[in-house]
Amino acid sequence: MGESLYLRFGEGLSEEANRRALALAKALLQSPPEGLREAVPAYGTLYLEFDPKKISRARLLRLLHGLPQEGGEGERVVEIPVRYDGEDLLEVAQRTGLAVEAVKALHQKPLYRVYALGFTPGFPFMAPVEPPLRLPRKAHPRPRVPAHSVAVAGPQTGIYPLPSPGGWNLLGTSLVAVYDPHRQEPFLLRPGDRVRFLEAEGTPPPEPPPLDLLPEAPRLPALRVEEPGLLDLVVDGGRFLAGHLGLARSGPLDPYSARVANRLVGNPEGAPLLEIAYKGPVLTALRPLVAAFAGYGLAVFLEGEEIPPGRSFLWREGRTLRFRPQGRGVRGYLAV
Repeated sequence: MGESLYLRFGEGLSEEANRRALALAKALLQSPPEGLREAVPAYGTLYLEFDPKKISRARLLRLLHGLPQEGGEGERVVEIPVRYDGEDLLEVAQRTGLAVEAVKALHQKPLYRVYALGFTPGFPFMAPVEPPLRLPRKAHPRPRVPAHSVAVAGPQTGIYPLPSPGGWNLLGTSLVAVYDPHRQEPFLLRPGDRVRFLEAEGTPPPEPPPLDLLPEAPRLPALRVEEPGLLDLVVDGGRFLAGHLGLARSGPLDPYSARVANRLVGNPEGAPLLEIAYKGPVLTALRPLVAAFAGYGLAVFLEGEEIPPGRSFLWREGRTLRFRPQGRGVRGYLAV
């Protein structure tokens, strides 16, 4: 299992603290030491996650002391056109006692700093918002904020790259996408950039479509799904060293059981496998397989015969595997 630590360089909106966090994160990510899993900078902190079997906490801290504490590049200035049509624009004007045009002008006045990316892929946390516009988050967040929404909360402003829940006050819509996985450079902004908003008219870009990572047809078909389960997912070991971009780790919810299942059939630790929850699917082998199941709350039956837990088994072509809820827990892993 991994270990983690937070390094704190300052409090609040400190550009100096943010520069130190960004410089260290950049240096680590350019040449990650073996065992480093994450380096995620925020306003004035740096979150580090590591594998203590590969790098000790003491060695990681010694390494940090030898890295640059300041960035060596100049700051980019990025202009972002905004159509001020946000669902909360009138409410913000009423709560601040300002005219709508004054709200728009105040939002465009600062040259914002991008302090961090996070929450969702490419979501930029920018500051400082002018004091009159520093309204708190909404008491009841929306379940779905549209992609490209421009919003404020406290001293921060941001742009929602994808539809997601959110409680910030919506002022408008960005006319450029800050995240598009189909671009050569998916992320328009990066920490340390400066951003200026400019009022404009036009059509916002479409919602970024998902990036299809699977082939149209399987190259090595092994199983036929006779009945689906409730929540069955193909997962691998997870995505590491990408938290600084706001990308989710993903991977198994129970990493220990996933490792056990893969180990039982001789697979590498992070090899893809099937995460099965609650009731499980009904699966038929399309060719002879060696398989193993590890986890909790499910019993496994091959043609009606229960498979003992903690061991691999031969799964002959044409035979069907079923799962039955049993005992405590809801989730397990099938490796082949």
